[in-house]
Amino acid sequence: MRALRYSARPLGSPSRRHGRDPWTPNLSAGPPAALARVSLPLTVGLTIEAATEATPELEQGLAALMPQLNPALAGPTREALIAVLADPATTLLVARQDMLIVATATVIVYTTPAWTKARIEDLVVDEGNRGHGVGKALVNACLNVARERGAGVVELQSARRREVANRLYPRLGFERRESNVYRMMLREGY
Repeated sequence: MRALRYSARPLGSPSRRHGRDPWTPNLSAGPPAALARVSLPLTVGLTIEAATEATPELEQGLAALMPQLNPALAGPTREALIAVLADPATTLLVARQDMLIVATATVIVYTTPAWTKARIEDLVVDEGNRGHGVGKALVNACLNVARERGAGVVELQSARRREVANRLYPRLGFERRESNVYRMMLREGY
């Protein structure tokens, strides 16, 4: 897995250094796929990695996280996880705190005749790790993936009941769109 390492700033240190928001990765040191550093208050030992292998640990981590996103969801089967990881349009990010999987998000980058877009899907932080900057760091990692893959716009969708997430996204620069979302189920079980 490709790791983006995040280090915590000492308590009492300034929240801004050199005019740069400490939550935003410093990309001047290299491309987004390279080691990116950002300060996270209260979050020591956080790493965000692009998953590359369908391990039992990954399977179990997603099985614990998906129902927290939506109680009707279960974690992916091993076969489904292998298909996600094999899809060249998809990057599955996993956040680890002290080696345990505590959050995940999926970035899908695709091209239309109008533009190259990225979509952030299935972003969820474990209930016990919320409120410590993990979600913000994970969204920034998603944005880095989108930039690296040439996306000109990033979209995400969040249920109204996810109040904390819906406050976070505008703070990170996302704008709420006045649009209708439509869905058609093509197969049973989705």
